[in-house]
Amino acid sequence: MPFEDDLSRLERVRSFERGLRPLPIELAAVDWKRAQAPLKAPHSGKVTMSTRLNSPNDEGVLHFVTLSVRDRKRAFVRPEYAQMVLRELRYECDRHPSTLAAYVVMPDHVHLLIGPQDGKVTRFLARFKPGVTLKLDALAASHQRTKEREWLAEKGKRELWQDSKHSLPIYSPEWIREKVEYIHNNPVRAGLVENPGEFAFSSFGAYFPESGHKPFVEVDLVEMY
Repeated sequence: MPFEDDLSRLERVRSFERGLRPLPIELAAVDWKRAQAPLKAPHSGKVTMSTRLNSPNDEGVLHFVTLSVRDRKRAFVRPEYAQMVLRELRYECDRHPSTLAAYVVMPDHVHLLIGPQDGKVTRFLARFKPGVTLKLDALAASHQRTKEREWLAEKGKRELWQDSKHSLPIYSPEWIREKVEYIHNNPVRAGLVENPGEFAFSSFGAYFPESGHKPFVEVDLVEMY
């Protein structure tokens, strides 16, 4: 089944707003023969920032989440900082049971495909984001990186993230696959690597174990076909 075009996708969002519930998350083993096939090129259609909606809190739904660093500063370019983000993410998923289906930590933003068990994605992010901020400040202090700490506190309090989040509820296995591919191909599109398996801070290897890529933290595989 081909990926949805933008009009179909937006119609699904409008339907959701009218009260139709998305399909529930279905945890299952991936069809490895299909999963090991080369990734298709990312879907050419885009949902722009102006058309993205913040996900309503709802149980049994995966959410595609984008979190951007304030001023798009490359705050996670240091490997130890990206590793810290992923440890904090896995910690929150374990402490407040959540499906972590896919992730990538880019130098200046993070993409996630997550599904809190209680459906409260906003509350999940309200715990995760401050935790990352505090730990980033602590890491910078431990390495005596004064300029990084000054940037975090330049507005009077430590602020790492842009004020808003952008997230969408995901409705079908086909759309899940599109978002997983989008997440894993993000470093390639940014010119950081030539193929997804070369980027350390994504969940690519969980879905393509034969690539030799090993995700830094555990991933909860979801049905994509």
